Formats: sequence, structure tokens, C-alpha cells
Amino acid sequence: MVSITLTAFLFSGLGHIGLPIAVLIACPLCAFVWLALQRRRLNGGSGTGRAWALVVRRASTIFAANRSEIVMLGGSAFVGVLITPLVDIALLNAWLSASGLHGLGLAVTAMLLTLILGQCGLNPVISVTLITALLPDPQALGLVPEVLAVALMSAWTLSMMSSPFTTVLLMVSAFCRRSPYFVAWRWNGLYYLLCLPLVIGVLALGQQFLG
Repeated sequence: MVSITLTAFLFSGLGHIGLPIAVLIACPLCAFVWLALQRRRLNGGSGTGRAWALVVRRASTIFAANRSEIVMLGGSAFVGVLITPLVDIALLNAWLSASGLHGLGLAVTAMLLTLILGQCGLNPVISVTLITALLPDPQALGLVPEVLAVALMSAWTLSMMSSPFTTVLLMVSAFCRRSPYFVAWRWNGLYYLLCLPLVIGVLALGQQFLG
């Protein structure tokens, strides 16, 4: 994890590219390096050739087995980007101002909305992309930007382990040979419910001390 993070920041800084794109480059690169280290010969060599041969031999099987997850994740990202231009941001800004939703309440609402949509099958990629793209300046609504960021990151994390439709849960359920609903709501349900008040408390502290 540390190597992936450092590599992503390195690519982002040296290549002057966005961090999300840098992460997409760093993850497979670090994975291949790790695979090469595992496959190197005992009498020397980097293991690059053996690692590449393994990737070529098993790529079709691995990608085919995860095609549903790949389509879901990619489709979610595309939908989030396509919907954003269709929303009247000025009207949304006026509605938020008139509703009186501001400060900590706005952060908690954004978090809960992401969680609820996740339980309905909407990937957090879509909801978080829409919220960050459509939400006006948080400071104009009395909300510390860092608090909103923590709220959305927490909602994304909780959605990953509580929604039976996310890629991570689908992969875990396939590995455990259990229903994704069983894993999300039975195994992770109590942890999910205990985390909610804790996260809200952290958001309240952040809003109080940073605001």
C-alpha cells in the first residue's frame, strides 16, 4: 500500500497528471513488480519474464471471471460524468440555500445519501462524483471542505462493505461462496451501524474546530 501511494504521488508530480490517473498507472505497475519479485529464480534474475508469461497466460481467465465487476465500475464512472452536465447547478444552489441545509447537517446528509443510494445499487462512484461536481462552494453553506471530504470518504468506505452491489462485496462473496446480501447485511451489518455514529461524531468535531 505504501509503495502504491508513493508511486502514485511520484507519477502525479513528475508527469503533471491528476492523482486518479496516477493511481491507475501505479496500481498495475506495483502489482507487476510484486509478481516479478515472487517469480524470480533462486539463482538470480529479476523474474520479469516469468511474471509477464504468467500475466499473458492467465489474463483472459482473470478478466473474464471479473467482467461483471469491471463493467459495473466502469459504467458507474461514465454515468456519473454524463449526468453532471444535465443538472442546473444554479437552481440546485438556490434550493440548498432556501432549504436551510448547511454546515454539519449538509455533510451528514451527503454521507447518508451516498450510503442509501449504495444500498439501492448505485455505486459510490456515481453518487460521490455527482455530489462533488454539483455541490456549490461548501464554505458558502457554512461547511468546512475538509469535513465534506471526510464525510464522502467515510460514506464510500462504508458503502464498500455494506452494499451487496459493490465490486468489493461481489468479489468477497464469490470467494467465500456466500450471498452478497449475507456478507453485507449479516456479517458487516453490526460494524456498519456502530461506525455511523462514530463518523458523525468525528464530523461534528471537525466542523467545530476547523469551522
